[in-house]
Amino acid sequence: MSASRDPIDLDPSENGLVAIIGIHGKPAAKVKSTVGAAAVCGFEAYVCLLEFLICKLMTGVIRQLCHSSIARVGWGPLQMTLLRFFGPKSWAAALLEGALVFCYMVHRYSRFFHFNFQAFFFHFFGSCRFSRSTIGLIFYQGLSLCGLFMWQLHSKTIFVSFEAAYTPDEGLQLERLLQWLCVSPILEELVFRVLVFHILYNRYPHVKPCVAVTSVLFGLLHLQTLLRPGGFDHVPYVLLQVCLGTLAGAFLGVRFLLATVSARNPLRTSRGGAAWTSIVLHATQNACAVAWLPRLLTETETHGRSEGETDSGAVSGRAFLFLAMAHTVSFYCIGIIWSWSELRNAVSAAHCDAASSRDEMLSPSHAHRD
Repeated sequence: MSASRDPIDLDPSENGLVAIIGIHGKPAAKVKSTVGAAAVCGFEAYVCLLEFLICKLMTGVIRQLCHSSIARVGWGPLQMTLLRFFGPKSWAAALLEGALVFCYMVHRYSRFFHFNFQAFFFHFFGSCRFSRSTIGLIFYQGLSLCGLFMWQLHSKTIFVSFEAAYTPDEGLQLERLLQWLCVSPILEELVFRVLVFHILYNRYPHVKPCVAVTSVLFGLLHLQTLLRPGGFDHVPYVLLQVCLGTLAGAFLGVRFLLATVSARNPLRTSRGGAAWTSIVLHATQNACAVAWLPRLLTETETHGRSEGETDSGAVSGRAFLFLAMAHTVSFYCIGIIWSWSELRNAVSAAHCDAASSRDEMLSPSHAHRD
C-alpha cells in the first residue's frame, strides 16, 4: 500500500458482488459513493454477518454431533477423553471452534479484497505496538475494576463478583472465561471492525456513517441473548446490553481506525496488527462486565433487592449500579471524542508525512544521488 493511497481503503480494484455478476467494466473506476453502491455494500455486510452466524452455528452443531456419536461408541478411556474434549464445558473445543470460524472468515474475505490469506492476516493481526493512549485506557479500566473491589471491601453488599465464571458447585468455568476474554473479542473484532467496516467503506468511503452503522450492528448482535433459555426473562438487561454495545462499538471502531492509520504511516517500521488494539480493549471491557454482571441480573430480576437483602443493601446496590452505568457511559462517550480527535491528528500527520516523502523523492538533490 503506497503512501498516497487512503490508509483505510483495502482494495482499489473492483470486487465483491459487482465483480461477481460482471456488470462493471475493468477500465472504469470502482462503483462507490452512490445510492446503488450503498445498497450493494449493505447487502454485502448483511451476507458477511449471516456467514459469521452460520459458521458459529455449524461449528456448534458439529461439536454436538461429535459428542453424541462418541457417546454411542465404547472406546474405554479414549471415549471419556473425547467426550470431555467435545463436551459443552470444554475449553479446548471452544478454542477449536473459534479458530475454525476465524480461519474461514479470513480466508473468505481475503479473497473478497484480493489478498492472499497470509497477507490479509498480517495486515491486521501482525505484530503491533500499542500507543500510549491505548495503554492508558487499558490501565484505567483495570484501575476501575480495582476501585469496585475496594468499594466492596467497605460495604456489606456484594457489588463485584465472578459468580458468572466461578461457583463453588461447578468450579472455574474456563470455557466461559475463554469465550469472554479471548474467542469473542477476536471473532467480533474480526467481523465488525475488520470486515463489516471495510465492506461498507469499500463502496461508501465516509468514516462516520460506516462507524455508526457498524456500531449499531454490533449492539444489535447482543439481541442473540434472547435466544438462550430464559432469555426473555431478562429483556431490560438485553436492551441495556444493546445500548452499551452500540456505544462500545463506536469507541472500539474509532480506536481501530486510529491504530490502522498509525500502522499505515510510511515512517513506521511495523505495518500491521491494528486489530489487536480493539481486541485487547474489547477483552478488558468484557472482564469489567463479567465482574458486575451477577449484580445487574439480580437487580433486573428482583427490582433492586436480592433475597435476604436489607433495605440499606438494596439502596446501596442501586447506587452502585447507577454509578457503574454512569461511569461506563461516560467512559465510552469521552473515549469516542478523545479518540476521534487523535484520529484526525493522525490522519493529518500521515498526509503531511506522505507529502514530505513525495517531495523528497522529487527533489533535485535526491535525483542527483540516484
